[in-house]
Order: sequence, then C-alpha cells, then structure tokens
Amino acid sequence: MKGWIFYSKDRADLPADNYEIRRIVAAAEAKGIEIDVIRPDRLEMVVGEHLAPSLYLDQEPVALPDFVLPRQGATTSYFTLSLLRFLAQQGVKVLNSADAIALCGDKMQSAIALAHQGVPMPAAMLARFPVDTDEVVRKMGMPVVLKTRSGSQGTGVMLMRNESQFKDMMQLMGNVNPKAEMMFQRYVQSSHGRDIRVIVVGGKVISAMVRQAAEGEFKANVHAGGTTTPQELTPELVELSVRVATLLNLDIAGLDFLCGEDGHFLLCEANSSPGFKGMEAAHPELNMAEVLVELAIATCQR
Repeated sequence: MKGWIFYSKDRADLPADNYEIRRIVAAAEAKGIEIDVIRPDRLEMVVGEHLAPSLYLDQEPVALPDFVLPRQGATTSYFTLSLLRFLAQQGVKVLNSADAIALCGDKMQSAIALAHQGVPMPAAMLARFPVDTDEVVRKMGMPVVLKTRSGSQGTGVMLMRNESQFKDMMQLMGNVNPKAEMMFQRYVQSSHGRDIRVIVVGGKVISAMVRQAAEGEFKANVHAGGTTTPQELTPELVELSVRVATLLNLDIAGLDFLCGEDGHFLLCEANSSPGFKGMEAAHPELNMAEVLVELAIATCQR
C-alpha cells in the first residue's frame, strides 16, 4: 500500500520537532506502508482534450497512491483542493475530502451550515467594512471575539474587551485592509481561557481533553502555551461531536467546544487537520498516529 501526506514541507525538510507528521510516517511504516510527505506544489495534473488524466511529480509521471492524508488544514490552497478532487476522481482515498476541508477552512460558512442543522454555537456575524461597531455590540454584546475567516492554532483570534478598543481596531483595519475577511463571535464568559477539544476519526470519538490557557491569556490552544488534561466523554459530548463531524463530512475532525452558561456545550469551531501532541499528552496511552493510519488502511480496503 502506498500513501502520501500533503504538507507544507517535504519529508527530507521536516523539522526535527515536527511531532505529528513524523509520528504518522513512523506509524505507517510500522504497518508496511510506503509513505511519503509531499509538498502539493511539486505536483501537476493534466486533464481533458481526450487525454488520459495524468499526474506528475517534479515534471515526471508518477503512480497514484492508494490514499492521501492532507495535513495543511486552514492553509490549504485552491491548488491543493483541486489536486485532492482530481485524486479522488481517480480512485485515491482522500482523508479528508477537498469539500470538507474547504468548508472547515471557512469559519463563517461552516457556522452557517451547522446553525442550519441546529448545532449549538455562539452567535456569529460576518464583518462588513466600514463596520457599524454599535450594531455589532447590540447583536453580539461586549466583550466580543474577533476572528479571521480562516486560521488555526489560535492564529487570527482576538478578544475585544471594551467598545473603545473594538472601535479603534475596526477603524485601523478598515484603513489598512477594508477587504479583510473577518467575523465576530459572541464571547462566552463561562468558558474564558478554557475549551474542550474532541477528536473524531471514522465517525467515532477517539478522545477529548480540556485545554486551559496560560495565565493571563484568552486562547486555550496548546500552540499558544495552553495546558491539557483529560475530559470525560459524556453522552452529550459524544453525540454532539459525532453529529458535527458527520454534518461536515469529516473523516478526521478536531472539534473545539466552549462550556456554556447553562452547562451545555457550544461548538466554537471545527478543524480538518487537528494536531494531536496535546491530546497524547493528556492521554499517554493514546497513539493518534496509529489511529489515523488504521483509518486510511480500512478506507482503502472497503
């Protein structure tokens, strides 16, 4: 069996501290899989004009893999999405699909899709410059969370703590980049500096953890210095997690939940390429790389 991992660096160029990719490579090789890590921009595809669809790696024809694990998440480009669609049409198992990655990469569009299905989430609103800050405050309250339309690992997320700060920021952004793609999300006081990450693979909840922000910080992401502890898998959390992953057509999902004032969970956002170093720290018995590789094998054998 042959597999590719799409990533921003080739295997030879992976930093020594790249935890997830190196772990997936090791797990795949332990299963006897021929695995490679490839920058998608090294590939070219040719279709149409009565030609057999062709794929090239560094300008040379290349045999198709059995599966691809895209690991670029919110940074996945249009080019890479097109490659994934091409590969899927040629019978390659792509985990996750291009459509699922694109939907998760757009926080507002995924919020629209999930809200339509009744998934509990904080209220969200798309920014339109010039921003009517008074209207946003009326609808979202204050403080308010400011987010870029795409992003991961806590990048592009800010807490606007008061109206003066919010108005200054919107004026600055409107002057610098009036085409910025931003959204506003209602601030959930009861979950300040804390969220719950759940990983769903193949329609099953694998594990969950509580992420706690560093002292004085708002964002709980591990990459931003947060700490992790195990989270109990309650029936409510399991049911909601599987439902969200299913609605977004995610084979692999990292779901972030906030703890609402009423004690119930609110989906904050979904990720198509979740890191798992923090999850394994919270659950030392867990081998997430092996779980992902076993999903790829099972999918290829169907």
